[in-house]
Amino acid sequence: MREFVLVPSELYLTEGEGGLATAAFRKMMTTIPDVVCFNGRPDLYVAEPIRVRPGERVRFYVLSAGPTHPCHFHVVGKVFDTVHVGAPPRNAVHGVQTFSVAPGGGMIFDLLADIPGEFPFVNHGFGHGQKGAIGMLHVEESPPAERPRAPPARCGSAAWWTTSRPTP
Repeated sequence: MREFVLVPSELYLTEGEGGLATAAFRKMMTTIPDVVCFNGRPDLYVAEPIRVRPGERVRFYVLSAGPTHPCHFHVVGKVFDTVHVGAPPRNAVHGVQTFSVAPGGGMIFDLLADIPGEFPFVNHGFGHGQKGAIGMLHVEESPPAERPRAPPARCGSAAWWTTSRPTP
């Protein structure tokens, strides 16, 4: 299993000395962030995608730093087979596309990287992806001798539209 930690957060900024951005408390009170990002940098995982191999299980630990908005975590074209809600393992839900992580909260999201392709992951809060809370999960092509056969996509799985799907 490949494991990744994502810390979504909001940044409320003003220009400081020497052109450096600094935190703006008054702006924070408006709850309209300048930047929403994963792991402190907007578009970090667009420039440096998370790379996995077909057939690998992928686990995201999503720890929402807030301070105000939840992270509505979603991987476009994938379904989380398990989302661990809160601390007790018995609180898992299955077959979820998007789940909200409250500010100050954390959840675990599991999926199977079953077919090669580019799968954006986002904070699905309106406008948050456009403010930097977006990244790419790149499921790499296997060499031809190793390429696993992907199971046929089922209606409603959202995998059927992926253009880089291997041909049987």
